[in-house]
Amino acid sequence: MQFQHCLTKIVAALDEISEWQDSKTASDAHSLIKAVCDSEFLISTSCLNDVLSTTRPLSLLLQAPSVDFIIATDALKNSLNIIETRRKSAEIYFSKLFSKAKNLAQELDSSIEIPRIVKRQKHRANYSSVTAEQYYRKAIFIPLLDYVILDLQERLPKDTLKVFDLNLLMPSVLIEENNVEKEVCQRIESLGVQYESVLGNQVSNLVGEYQVWKEHWKSNNNKKVSIPKSAVEVLEKCNDQCRYC
Repeated sequence: MQFQHCLTKIVAALDEISEWQDSKTASDAHSLIKAVCDSEFLISTSCLNDVLSTTRPLSLLLQAPSVDFIIATDALKNSLNIIETRRKSAEIYFSKLFSKAKNLAQELDSSIEIPRIVKRQKHRANYSSVTAEQYYRKAIFIPLLDYVILDLQERLPKDTLKVFDLNLLMPSVLIEENNVEKEVCQRIESLGVQYESVLGNQVSNLVGEYQVWKEHWKSNNNKKVSIPKSAVEVLEKCNDQCRYC
């Protein structure tokens, strides 16, 4: 996203370098100018910039030290809904992106043009379109949205997102009073089923151990003992027996 914002400055710098006496450096700069001012490149960066502005909040959320399964699921659904809506109204939505790309091309003393189309094309899509906007909507924007939607669905299926429910075992989450006990216990049971191969015959004891674990940290919190905020900190405070800290 930052790259597109700075593109005009980058091209201006490359333009100056292309005037240097060093022939190789000048030639390389000229080649880079030609590449970044190419119609397909400008449209691609504009489309990608738009998609990343939608997926970035989700990415930051999933990388947070503490994130809840329900929050993560809702964030994924919201991101997918936005992208799918743009996919359904691609013609209207892409028109705005295309207009921005044209303005950017003008700032770079370039223009948006359709690649040369032949009857048989081996190395790129050969869409029959009347205008450049139609061509790039079919060739770049729609395939990009389809790919991102499929990628998010494959990378973050429901079973994968359930791993965030392990956050329920974090002391900093346990001491919160706004957690509904019945709902949390159901989610803990679900975790036990998911990780049965690891827990073995301890699955049936999981809810009971969770409740003891919770009371342990609530008691520590009342005593003003420092509460771990990450899994690493919890492990550091646990002894070798690793039953309770």
